[in-house]
Amino acid sequence: MFLLHKGVEPAATYMNLGLPPEWYGALGWVFPTWARTHALDTGEAVNILKGAVVTADRILTVSKGYSWEITTPEGGYGLQDLLRSRKSVLNGITNGIDDVEWDPSS
Repeated sequence: MFLLHKGVEPAATYMNLGLPPEWYGALGWVFPTWARTHALDTGEAVNILKGAVVTADRILTVSKGYSWEITTPEGGYGLQDLLRSRKSVLNGITNGIDDVEWDPSS
């Protein structure tokens, strides 16, 4: 998952997702003050990736390094605290295959 493109939409979008109202907390997102467009902007939105992280039984990334990186402020793009809280189900898998075990010729 590339966290910068996390599926953030206006809060009103939630009604179109067909999800029960009580699930809003899993997707609810508030932009930090500096990221808002004007003084009256409340920053309220829904974050599809946040909902996936909250509800997932297991979270896999493309590498062990990336699984660590997304738990930092530089790599987490606002989801780092949530991802750290889900550390018990967050793992990175090594790119590629074991070409001895998965030898195409056999």
